Amino acid sequence: MKRDKAIQARVLKRFEESENEWLRFRRQWLDESGNHFEDTPDWTDAEAFQIRLMIDEGVFELHLEQCGASAYLFGDDPDELLLRLNSSGHDRLETLGLWRYAGTNVKRNWPTVLVGLLSAVLVSWAVHLFGPPEKSVTDSELQATMEPKK
Repeated sequence: MKRDKAIQARVLKRFEESENEWLRFRRQWLDESGNHFEDTPDWTDAEAFQIRLMIDEGVFELHLEQCGASAYLFGDDPDELLLRLNSSGHDRLETLGLWRYAGTNVKRNWPTVLVGLLSAVLVSWAVHLFGPPEKSVTDSELQATMEPKK
């Protein structure tokens, strides 16, 4: 798997829209034989992979909530790893918002953007083909040339 900005944006948006500050990422427990198990029931495998990448990048603050009892006796209470956005995560959300706004603005105004790009290309092509325009003569320069010399 590789980094997917769209999935990361969806995950960050989910944190932003959540009513809770902390969201559960992973549950982990030991079975009666001492085997370690973990799952991410609230996230798809692709989302969990992207979250792990963002944890490595320092986007989230981590908190391990331990059940404090043996998982053998209380199998319904596994340890949970909780996440919340830290300052870096909120900065990334704001950046995503700016790019989303810019992209939406371009999509909404694509005819104007297209005309602007085409006119810039045509003008630069014309200047390249025909050369820059010659200097125009002003009225004062024209009058100076028409006055008789003494």
